Amino acid sequence: RAKPGTVTLGGTAYTVFEGTFDVAGGFQDFGFYRKSGNDYYNYIDVGYFFGFDDPQNAEYVFLKDNLSANSSWQTPGFSGTVTDSSGTYAFTIRIAFTIEQKDVTVNIGGVSYPNTIVVAEKYDILNGADWLDAPPVLGFYKSYYSRNVGLVKQESYYEEGNPAPTLVDRKQDIRRYQVL
Repeated sequence: RAKPGTVTLGGTAYTVFEGTFDVAGGFQDFGFYRKSGNDYYNYIDVGYFFGFDDPQNAEYVFLKDNLSANSSWQTPGFSGTVTDSSGTYAFTIRIAFTIEQKDVTVNIGGVSYPNTIVVAEKYDILNGADWLDAPPVLGFYKSYYSRNVGLVKQESYYEEGNPAPTLVDRKQDIRRYQVL
């Protein structure tokens, strides 16, 4: 759900969305979002998201609703270090998005969500001058965005070592929504 008002981060106003996995435990800030034209942005600490040692706040486009199926775009590369018991490792990673389907109807819990855009979110790791697909290590996501509703479904795909995982290892479906 969206909190009333906006918050300014890096000089830009964002709507704060809250989420919960257990209503009894209450809601927590889930993310900072905004829309400009046909582009939808998320502002996050990519350092935390990718497990870097240091915070690194950034904005990226996660949805372009004017593109056709099979269109794609990438974030810039995010560089950082990760330290674990065997040492410190530096790497650069980016998020690659592809619109897999456009204006399809998705049924969730007996409810139809027409005009849905399905976006695959995969990760690439920089190796020298080449970007390598990271699904064998990190898996990938599919997000389903329905017009006038928002995110209605998200699936996580991961099979260790598989460059093209097909098994959903986690999913999240919308249960209800209210547009004010």
